[in-house]
Formats: sequence, C-alpha cells, structure tokens
Amino acid sequence: HNLVERGIRWAVGDDPAKVPEFRDAPEMTPFRTDVAAFEYGAGKLPNYLNTKKWGEQGDVITKMQLPLPPEESAKHYVHPVDFRLELFAAEPQIGKPICMTWDERGRLWIAETVDYPNEMQQPGKGRDRIRICEDTDGDGKADKFTVFAENLSIPTSLAISHGGVIITQAPDTLFLKDTNGDDKADVRKVLFTGWQTNDTHAGPSNLNYGPDGWFYGMVGYAGFEGTIADEKQSFRTGFFRFHLTTGSDGLPVVNGFEFLRNTNNNSWGVGFSEDGILFGSTANGNPSVYLPIPNRYYERVKGWSSTVLGSIAESNKFAPVTDKVRQVDWHGGFTAAAGHALYTARTWPKEYWNRAAFVTEPTGHLIATFILSANGADFRSKNSWNALASNDEWAAPIMADTGPRPVLVAQVTEDLEYYREQVISHLTQYNIPIYPLDMYPQGGADFKEAVMADLQRAKFFVQLLGPSSSRKPRDMPEGYLVAQSELAAQAGVPILQWRSPDLLLDSVPDPVHRAFLAGDRVEAVGLESFKAKIVGLATAPPPPPPPPPPSEDLILDSPIFINANPDDQPIAEEVFEKARKRRLPLVLSHPVGTAEEVRQDFERNWRECDSVVLIYGAAPQIWVRNQIMLYNKLKRERERPLREFILMNCPPQQKPPVGIALPEVEEIDCREGLSAEILESVVLDLAT
Repeated sequence: HNLVERGIRWAVGDDPAKVPEFRDAPEMTPFRTDVAAFEYGAGKLPNYLNTKKWGEQGDVITKMQLPLPPEESAKHYVHPVDFRLELFAAEPQIGKPICMTWDERGRLWIAETVDYPNEMQQPGKGRDRIRICEDTDGDGKADKFTVFAENLSIPTSLAISHGGVIITQAPDTLFLKDTNGDDKADVRKVLFTGWQTNDTHAGPSNLNYGPDGWFYGMVGYAGFEGTIADEKQSFRTGFFRFHLTTGSDGLPVVNGFEFLRNTNNNSWGVGFSEDGILFGSTANGNPSVYLPIPNRYYERVKGWSSTVLGSIAESNKFAPVTDKVRQVDWHGGFTAAAGHALYTARTWPKEYWNRAAFVTEPTGHLIATFILSANGADFRSKNSWNALASNDEWAAPIMADTGPRPVLVAQVTEDLEYYREQVISHLTQYNIPIYPLDMYPQGGADFKEAVMADLQRAKFFVQLLGPSSSRKPRDMPEGYLVAQSELAAQAGVPILQWRSPDLLLDSVPDPVHRAFLAGDRVEAVGLESFKAKIVGLATAPPPPPPPPPPSEDLILDSPIFINANPDDQPIAEEVFEKARKRRLPLVLSHPVGTAEEVRQDFERNWRECDSVVLIYGAAPQIWVRNQIMLYNKLKRERERPLREFILMNCPPQQKPPVGIALPEVEEIDCREGLSAEILESVVLDLAT
C-alpha cells in the first residue's frame, strides 16, 4: 500500500515524500524516565571474546549490575506501543522459574529451580519444586500460591494430563497427581527413564499436547538411551512424541513413542500452528525450524534416511536494546534460544494470528517475534521485532506462551452432544480451558452448587440449544437448561447462547422452551461463526485497571484538541465548556481562513496535542474520514502517542458509518443525544 500510494502521487505530479516511511514492524515504546540509575557492585564474570577461536576469554569482568526488585525491573522493558506489560507473579511468592504451563482451570503451573544447571541432586534430595499460581479474584495478578511438589532436581518441562502433571526430569519422565483435593501431589510415578544427565543444558524440554492426542517435546545433545513401551530407544537432538493410555490402576501408561527428526544442535523449543504443523528452535544459530516429514516415512523405503533439519530463519541475528550482552559463542545472535510458541489467539492484531512465533533469548534480554510465511511447500521465518526487550542485565526471558481465559460450556440435551464436542475441540486448539471438568451431579441443589462453583472461575458462559427441552427434576422445575442460564446471569458472566438457523421455532411443541429459544441472547447463526465469536471473546484482553479519580486542578503538558466540522460546532463547544471547568488545556477547531491556513492549523494541532475529541454528527462522512487519515499520516511525526483519541458519534442516527478502524480510536455512540452522563464520561477520560 505504501509503494502504491507513492507511485500514484508521483504519477499525478504530487510529492511521493508526503507518504510516511514504510514500516514492517510496530513502533516500540521509549524507555521510561521514572527509573532509578542502575547500581553496580564487585563481581567476577567470564569475558568470552568474539574471535575465531572458541572459548577465548579476555580480562575478567569485575563490575556487575545489582538486581532490581521485580516491579522496578518491569519498568526497563520496551514493547510495541499498542501493548501493555503487567506483572502476574514475582518474588518472594515464587522462586526462579524454568518452565510453565496452564491447567484446565486457567491456573499457571511453574517449575522453580535452585539446582539448575550445575547442582543436580540425588533422587528425592532436590531443592526444586512445582508451584501453582492462581488469580482468584480476576484482577490479572496471582494471589494464591500452592506448592504442588517438592524435592525435585532440574525439572525442565510440564504438561497437564490425566488429572495430574507430566514432568521431564532427567533421567526420568514423571507423572504426579493429587488425589485428595489439597493441590499437593500424593502420587508419583515414573512413566519412562533414560534421559541422559551428562549435560543438564541439553536435556528434554517443551512438552506440548499435540492436536493428535500425543505429547510432543524436544531434546538436546544429551539424548536418550533406554526402553519405552517395550521398545529400545536411542536418539539425541531433535523432536520426539509419546502417547498415553490409562492403566488398570487409573494412572497413565506410555503405549507409544517415536523420535521424529534430528535438529542440528542443542534444542529448546516446540510450538504448533492451528493447522497442526510442528515448529521448534535450537539454541545455537538456528532459532526457527519446522518438521516437514518425520523419520518414519523415510524408514519405510529401504536405503533412505532423513536429513538433519536446518534453519528456516532469514538470519540468526537478534536486536537487543542494550550493549550489556555477554555470550560464549554465536556473538550477536541467538545462542540460548528457547521456545517457539505460536500466537493462535485473536486478541492481538491480525498480523500475529497463527504466524507469529515467540523465541526467547536470555543472553540478549529479549523475546523475539518471528513472522512465519509460506515458501512453496515449506516455510521461512524472519525475526521481525521484539515482543519484549530490556536493558536490565538480570532480565533473561526463557519461555513465552499465550495464556488462557476459561469458558463454561453448558451441559446440553443428548441431540446436541456432538455439537458441544465440536465447540470444545475448537476452543482447545486455542488453549482455552473448558468447564465443567466432569458431568455435573444430578439433583437440583447439588447441580446448582457445582455449576455456580465453575461460574466463579469461568469468564464466559456458552450454551447450545435445540428443539428438545431438558429434564425437570422435582427440586428444579425450570429444568437443567434454564437453570444453567439463570445461574450464569446471577454470576454476572457474559452469556453466549446458540441455536441452529435451520430450527423453526414454530416447530417446537413446548411453548415454554419455544420462548426460551426466542430469547434476546440466543443467536441463530452458523456454528462456525458462533465458535469464532467465542474464541474472539475468550481471548480478548481483560479491561485495564480503572484510572485514579481525576484532579480538579490537573494540568497537562499539551492541549486537548476538540475537532469538529462547522456543522458540529455547537456540540464541540458543549464539550469544550464542560472540559474547561476541569481546568484542562484545550484547543477548539475553528476552520476559518484560507484552505492552506486551515490545513496548517489542523496539522499543527494533530502533531502537538495530548488528546483528541473528533465529533461526527451532521458533518459529511468524508470529512471525518479525512481527519482520521490525516492523523494516521502524521502520527509518526509525533514525539509520543496520543493519550486519548475519542470519536463521538453524535446525532443524527441515520448516517453512514465512518468505515475506518484504528486500534487507538475509542468510538462513543451518542446518536440518541449527548446526555450529561456521556459528556461527563468523555471529560473523565480526558482528565485521567
């Protein structure tokens, strides 16, 4: 689009330089200024040099930055401007995390390590542990911390399964489970053993539950020697997978194992696309790789063997935001790359959907965003921008993934069970936890208690409806379907209800159920559209915390620009007078003078203002669109982003929509009239 606009301007004799510089990466936040200077103490750190001879060292580094409190360290990260960084859990509630995963209740599980990398302990004598971090009040911060298991030593990966957790802890793959509901493991079983322990940097990692029901992982050059599911296995450096079934004791048993393909060096990353394609990363010089064809297909042809998987990345180089980078080798690039999780949610901008992979690099203090693209039947990737980067020397990201928001998918009548399973399967692909975990108990009181307990944890309530009404126990005459819906309304969670568009309401014999199906919340749409809507809402970010109450004496550095066409000047003046009483600095547009003077005045206000209120009432649609496009053109010339951009959609009601959507624009619908409440809300937004 950028090149096309330049060409059109050149063709008609206009200046192509008016088009902003092309950017294929988002604008990043600047470093914050409200931070204290780093403090340093005495240290003794190795100084590996970037020379042809591996391992050559210079003078010992004798000065070391002192660590910061977590809240202070978070201030030193930069990220794309349309995002915000929040601290979910930190010291002293947790120790040093080495890996993480989420369970079906949306809780974060982490493995904390003291022993990694050089102090591996004897079995049962370790100092490492598994901890569950839970946000019980929905404010986006963990407030409940439970030690699930202790006395481990260098656990390197976690995956939830069979009501417990699978852990890779060389030499073993373990299964731990809580059986009495206290969130503390009281069952510990070795699923298989044979991971080599000669180098703890090169063991198994990154367990992922695949779309085919197998568990996938990665191992480095330490490798594996042992027997799994009665078959001898010997391999190193690459992708593997295993399958579980349930044994006679109710615990998982491995009934299948496969080494998939070799990577070219020590490996620490696994990630799946929505299409079930397997990607990964290696530590040294190969931050992005994918698996096209597993070994088993080559092995079926006598004399054939697979090649080692090479890099699909355009380059190994990374982009730290500080020169305080210490590396042993592969200087200036990925030398400790870990993780390759793809963004498969729908909250972030479209350029991330199913094509952005997050590869962490602790030596560079960053999380890189690799954009994947098709390359014939293969893929290529490019390190396109940093998702996060810090100038704090202690910042060392090692894993990134998309977090969940639990959804309660209501129990349904038997004729809809197939469709409910489709919905659950679809949400599972997006790592969205599902409630209930099991069938609810029969009987009114117990049923309602169980449903309400799940609704306290779920973010949304989803219900599929059909022509059949549910059973109605004596103590629940409204029936199971209506009871679940009413409980969701009582809990205050958003309700999404669906029925087939092919269902004719007149064909439903029960008048009560027919009225329920005709409710305002029930959407008669295709199931695919409904599933997409659930995903969109379940992966939407939580609302930001409420701003502090405004001060009557708040003075901003730059004015608020109230912009209106002459047809809407009365509305603009009303907003102006209300905001002026808050002593806010204001500029009210007066589109008078020559065309050039008006243009210069508008452009100056767009560049220099703190916030903008754009009025769309009686003004022509094209005028409003031109104002938004002018801002979009000039925003890169601003010293800092707009604090607020409010589009007030005022009377008349019947008019064409603006038709331009920018993520920073907040549209307020006041077509039915500019009430005192709406006006006060706008001014509060501007003043806080």
